[in-house]
Amino acid sequence: MENRQEPDVVRPDTSLFGHLLDFIDKHPDITQIRSHIQRLKEATASEDLSYVGPRTQQAGHRIYDELIGACFQQVSRATSREDLLKNFIDTLDALGNQSPARCIFVLEEMPNTDKDAPLEISGLEQRRIVPERWNNYCENVLPQLSKNQFFAETLRAGNPLELWHSLYIPQYQGEFDALFYKSKEPRKRGYWISGIPLPSGGIRHPNRTLFVLYPDPGDELRPRLPSGAIQEWRALSFLGIAYRMLNHQLASIAEQVHTRRQELLTALAPGILHHEIGIQISIIRSLVSDQNYLVQRILEHCPEQDTENMGLLIGSVGHLYDAARRLYGVTDAFNNLERRQSRGRLQLQTVVAEAYTVIYNRLGNAGVGVEWDDEELAREIVSDPALLLHLLVNILLNATQAFINRPDEETNPRERLISIHVEEISTPEPDTLHIVMDIYNNGPSIPPGNLERIFEKGFTTRRDGHGQGLYICRLISQYLGGQLRALDPRELATEYTVGFRLELPFTMPHVIDLESERAPPNKGEP
Repeated sequence: MENRQEPDVVRPDTSLFGHLLDFIDKHPDITQIRSHIQRLKEATASEDLSYVGPRTQQAGHRIYDELIGACFQQVSRATSREDLLKNFIDTLDALGNQSPARCIFVLEEMPNTDKDAPLEISGLEQRRIVPERWNNYCENVLPQLSKNQFFAETLRAGNPLELWHSLYIPQYQGEFDALFYKSKEPRKRGYWISGIPLPSGGIRHPNRTLFVLYPDPGDELRPRLPSGAIQEWRALSFLGIAYRMLNHQLASIAEQVHTRRQELLTALAPGILHHEIGIQISIIRSLVSDQNYLVQRILEHCPEQDTENMGLLIGSVGHLYDAARRLYGVTDAFNNLERRQSRGRLQLQTVVAEAYTVIYNRLGNAGVGVEWDDEELAREIVSDPALLLHLLVNILLNATQAFINRPDEETNPRERLISIHVEEISTPEPDTLHIVMDIYNNGPSIPPGNLERIFEKGFTTRRDGHGQGLYICRLISQYLGGQLRALDPRELATEYTVGFRLELPFTMPHVIDLESERAPPNKGEP
């Protein structure tokens, strides 16, 4: 019998068949699969798989456009990646019958530089799946998913699955069947799978993939997309873009923090150098002069028991020590603002005191007092001291500037107050606690509509403002493993009008030095 080679199959426009045929071209001995795909192509040639139905074309665009718009609005507010993902799947689930999705779930895997090492895949969240079925799937079925070469390579490479059909995925062994099919439902028809990768951008955090499974209204030879599936894929694609934008924001925070620090140094240096350091040096010079005079008197008269002069000398030495310590505190806190440090064990009271010292002159000029309880702030955490200092300085400066900009509103200048309180709270994770730092003031209140907008990049109510301070503060809080938000007026005590809540873990979750992420200067540049 003549050995005839099959002619090359013309690739269709859809990415589903394109990927399948590319895979088959690499395995020319699988002639049966090639023939089956060719028959599938011919059987579906007249089918319009892009048709989504008149109802979805009219209303679906608006629904999913709003979902896409919400994603990018959260990016502008520096929402955490976890909240972005949760809000998206919650909204998708809330669409009810308007969304054709039957199963929505998120898998995550830890990046591994060793390509031969098996993936560690775990289930993160799900919607529209019976909890018992999901738990059983994560425990018994999911560990086998890493053994599927197709899914392992897809997850490792971060490739999207754009509405692939379960019956025609190479090497697919029905790994999602236990989630999709009901107990007595026939399994011949298959289902559609969408998967959008959500990479972490680093090797210390898990990569995630959001999967959505759709029923097939057609059959195994003539599969049909359900109405709205294409619009939903469009929304998933934009979720992936928004997720990567948040990754980029976290990666570029080093440059933003560095720039903001330089602005703070420029703004604070004149006041600190001319006022704080000048006053302390003047006091030291005066005290040294007094001590010199007293010593001369003692040497001249040499009394055996001059208790009065000795008492004055001892008191003068004490004041000299206090002034010197104050001078050291000012310069050390100011230097810490510029110096980069890796994470370390620190006491909250120390960082708060440093932040207060750095802007002491500004606070004094505005007539603003700051109060805290040293015992309450005596808790130790493992975090980045320089970034935490930067965050606190920004919040205190923000409150001080609000007092200055509207001096006649709501408060008397002699009663201006910022109050800092700390407590421990339990978290959903067993045996873990977080630190909660509340920073209140009795200055001009924030309109309810701006409680989230103040964290948007570029949003400001000041003529000379740039809208970067609180935006960067929220990014820093996320980098430190916590979160920052403005308190609703109903959460405040009656004596306060504005409040910020900073939640931090006792141990910072990762040790990336942000300054090392900044692009190094070109050779030859200063």
